[in-house]
Amino acid sequence: MGLDGVFLGRIHVNDKQFRRSQKSLEFVWNADRNLGKSSELFASVLPNVYQPPKGFCFDRTSCAPGADVLAKDYGTKNVMVTMGGDLAYTKADSWFDNLDRLIAAVNKEAATTGTPVQAFYSTPSCYLRAVNNASAPWPVHTQDFLPYADKQHFYWTGLYSSRPSLKRYARYANGFLQKVISDGMVSSLWRNPESFDEPLQFCHRLNETVCFMTENVDRFVVVAYNPMSHKATHNIRLPVPFDDGYKVQSYDNKTIESQVVPRVNTVLELPSKTSTATNELVFQVEIPQLGASAFHVSRTPSILAFLPMCHISRARSLRMK
Repeated sequence: MGLDGVFLGRIHVNDKQFRRSQKSLEFVWNADRNLGKSSELFASVLPNVYQPPKGFCFDRTSCAPGADVLAKDYGTKNVMVTMGGDLAYTKADSWFDNLDRLIAAVNKEAATTGTPVQAFYSTPSCYLRAVNNASAPWPVHTQDFLPYADKQHFYWTGLYSSRPSLKRYARYANGFLQKVISDGMVSSLWRNPESFDEPLQFCHRLNETVCFMTENVDRFVVVAYNPMSHKATHNIRLPVPFDDGYKVQSYDNKTIESQVVPRVNTVLELPSKTSTATNELVFQVEIPQLGASAFHVSRTPSILAFLPMCHISRARSLRMK
């Protein structure tokens, strides 16, 4: 994943209470079962979101004395005492002056009484290193942490689930924008002597199964980009006008299995449909992480297209033979 660990400030209140009772506020998070151990990430749930323990506040408002005992909630002898907060440190000099006094008092008391406690300023990376050196066994978590509630019946539903389609489009479009910014024109992708030397085009309406180039030429190159940090396997679907066979090759001239299938009726019957293609060319490719792969597609009428196992009627029904 490229990270040593992640710190979580907010999880469901019931989940947090259960983890405290089991000393499982720290765990190995398997973020993607398909990727296995390559996606595993150490995760630590912070004790008070990112705020100081109760009783420690050096800002404009006064706080009642008393501090939470945090060590009993975690599986090692290392305890992270967070000292952040929204709109805090408006009097930063007071914060750090009191923190200096607090650290000095804790260490002096520990030295006097022989208590094995040491307080000091630290960073998340130093904490992760200390926890890792403890070599403790960690539980494994394979799910996410939604929905989220910070109190009983106080769910933050709207924050995560309102307008999910719009948020997905915004995230997808931003990812594509960053790719365009960071990458220039692709040249010399095809090493074959019979390279396809035509302008690079982007199918703006591929989500509608419309692509001018694939529908009007017999030979073209498809460039697929993977913006993720791990390899991705993707099924590429391109509108094509013929059903008598296409040949797909990788940049090293290896033939990739492909299939020509009829387009579904819901697409053919779209009122705004401008495409004349009645078929789709489908093939599966593996794209390297943060990289691109080029595939050469050519029409080969002598190769019979692989027919699907079921017959798709041009009417409104799907009939199985």
